[in-house]
Amino acid sequence: MKPSQSQKATSHTGGMNLGQLCPHCAMHFNTVFDLKTHISWVHGHLLPYRCKECGRGYNTSGGLHLHKKTHKGVFYRCPICLLRFVQKSSVKRHMINLHGDSHTPIERVHDFTNTFG
Repeated sequence: MKPSQSQKATSHTGGMNLGQLCPHCAMHFNTVFDLKTHISWVHGHLLPYRCKECGRGYNTSGGLHLHKKTHKGVFYRCPICLLRFVQKSSVKRHMINLHGDSHTPIERVHDFTNTFG
């Protein structure tokens, strides 16, 4: 079985887990999400799919397609903590994992003043 990035980082640091390692600049991050966000914003110019509107980069065309929705100002909002998501399925997963709730209706909102990039 092939070791994960996290296992590699642990084995090279005397057993101390430094989290997720950026392959471009060797910065360490606690989560895969934080690492992907960093790569997209800081090293986006190295990625094959780039947003023409803000310059953020992605490894896949699907990632870019989802990101483009953020510029349209249409989101799904968690009714409990008001976090916004581009996909309804992401809100459902968030509500179950963070709030233990899978029954509260999810709201679709239009917000063109404060889109996230």
